[in-house]
Amino acid sequence: EATGSSKKCVADETLYPWLTAEAISGTTLSDSLELTRKLIVNYTTDLKQAKWSLLSSKFVPDFPNDEWNNVLSGKSVNLDAVFSSSLSTATDNCTVESFREFEHLFGAAKPSKMIATHGDWVTTWGITSRAVMFAFPHREWELDPYHDYITGYFAAIHNNFHSKVLELDKSIRKYVGSIQDTELSDFNKFRYLETRHLHVGGKAILKSEWRSSDPCCNLNRNTCNLQASQCRYRHVCQICKGNHRKGDCPHKEGHT
Repeated sequence: EATGSSKKCVADETLYPWLTAEAISGTTLSDSLELTRKLIVNYTTDLKQAKWSLLSSKFVPDFPNDEWNNVLSGKSVNLDAVFSSSLSTATDNCTVESFREFEHLFGAAKPSKMIATHGDWVTTWGITSRAVMFAFPHREWELDPYHDYITGYFAAIHNNFHSKVLELDKSIRKYVGSIQDTELSDFNKFRYLETRHLHVGGKAILKSEWRSSDPCCNLNRNTCNLQASQCRYRHVCQICKGNHRKGDCPHKEGHT
């Protein structure tokens, strides 16, 4: 007879508020999203077994071991790790994972190189897409449009600011990987992220990259309504670059 201390406590799932919300909402996922959700639930029920089976397949694509966990769990893949792995020939820092009577030997892929260009991203996205579609074949119609979406921003934005496109990509994939009701092709849901990372007023934009070193003409005319931290131009004197307006400059004689 089991003692009180050895009994396993079982949670009352009827008290999970998210299940109640799902039951009364009446909201349904698209066929693609529902299939993705079901596959993720199936894979993560025993992630180790699912990964062992996948890596035992004769058709498994080359992909960093640690990132397979993210793929099967529906999480955001670390593209820098994929990129670094694609350039590496090292086989050290290996780890062994056991399943049943079998063992798999893996090389740990630490991102020693980072994606920095449009070309880097396109190459890495191709590798990642093949891995994702190996586990989720139906997602081809989601991943291909996303490639075109990000590539379009690379084409539209100056090379000096391609790092902002890379940050946008990371933010979108992190967002999609943390929820169940959005695909990478749902571009209308990413507008606020586009603003954050690509627009001049976006919070993720480093102000120093967008600000001019020139003095603010409006400030010197006493017509600028912006705070110094908000203005694109420096709030300094046009004559001596001091912290005052041109009209208050002690060196203004001889200047008009």
